[in-house]
Amino acid sequence: MKKYIVYLMTMLMVINAQAQDIVQSLQEEGFENVLILKDSEAVYVSIEDPAYRGTFRGPAAAIKLIAEAEPECGKIEMVIAEYMTPKVALHACNVAGRWKVKVDYDTRPIVVALGSERNAGIAKGDESSIGKTDITVNPVVSLNNHRFDKLFEAGFFIAPSIETTLWKGNRINIEPIIPVYTNLDAGSRDRRLQLGSTNIQQDFIFGGRWYGTFSAGTFRSCRLGANLDFGYRVLPQFTLGLRANWTVDSHFGDDKWYVASVDIKGRRSEVSALLKADYFDMATAMQAQLTVGRFLYGDFGARLDCTRHLGDYAIGVFGVLTGGEHNAGFHFAIPVRGKRNKQHGLVRVNLPEYYDMQYNMVSYFKYADECMGTELEVRPVENRSLQYWNAAYIQRNVQRILDGLVK
Repeated sequence: MKKYIVYLMTMLMVINAQAQDIVQSLQEEGFENVLILKDSEAVYVSIEDPAYRGTFRGPAAAIKLIAEAEPECGKIEMVIAEYMTPKVALHACNVAGRWKVKVDYDTRPIVVALGSERNAGIAKGDESSIGKTDITVNPVVSLNNHRFDKLFEAGFFIAPSIETTLWKGNRINIEPIIPVYTNLDAGSRDRRLQLGSTNIQQDFIFGGRWYGTFSAGTFRSCRLGANLDFGYRVLPQFTLGLRANWTVDSHFGDDKWYVASVDIKGRRSEVSALLKADYFDMATAMQAQLTVGRFLYGDFGARLDCTRHLGDYAIGVFGVLTGGEHNAGFHFAIPVRGKRNKQHGLVRVNLPEYYDMQYNMVSYFKYADECMGTELEVRPVENRSLQYWNAAYIQRNVQRILDGLVK
């Protein structure tokens, strides 16, 4: 009996040492908040990825690292987190030397398995995202051709986004928007420094199909108030969501900070509520998003976006019908920085992962004058590639990387 106990303890020590080696490899690759549990059936892992661009390159790199460290490993159960909040669960199985991947939102079994550091075999990394500061230098370009006396109203701005996480599910953003060059009229408030997306965000649903985030502070378009994002992931490829917010006009001018329920165009503070349906088709890599409700400045209507995802690139067209007016155009999000951007330390300075722009066909009369069809921009940079946690989208791209179809 004593011999069996010694053997069991020796095996546990070996397994724990192997798990700690995997943790070290993942941390050296740039992953944070790493937890590993290795048993006879699978390797359970939780990671947060600040090192790779987008939402799918990091998980693919982690699978390769684990497979290299554990050649006999046939199954990997992985949680990918953001701001210490579980986003998706990845299930990878090695079948005849080929990794097959499935991604869904059922993170709970993996989280439970990794939930207690007192469990035998748990290995924990010492690289935490808590208290680390990311400084991202975002360029902002504005071009409008709705005037007869100027070819374009042009503006070039720098928006250094300063972000940190202080506890689970938390994100604090500070984003001054600094004018570098404009040919705007002297009275335009965009010629002056503005606060941009300077707010605090908090996830209040941790993992699973339901999600919820509350934000309060200032947002782009010179708005001050609060926003709620809430929704349910019906299927890996299909999500229903709600974005609701209450905001007032807020801007700097004449060395003062103005907050008013009525802005310079006479628009009162508004409650905006938009229902969203998002579908990603794995066969064609097409994303369709329908938005219906009351937009930021009080107009009621609908918008349909159709976007093609070409790896890290997202290129799409849209149409809007709101308040009796219509608009159409195209948008894109393209990578700016490299696929991998490993940085250590408490302060990390980066270029943005993506640069996005939207072209509006209508730039005059009522639609443009009343800023119809406008949605609140909550995060410093929002587009259809950054922080896109659609499970089908991640599964498709991780599988393509593992199959050698994408570098």
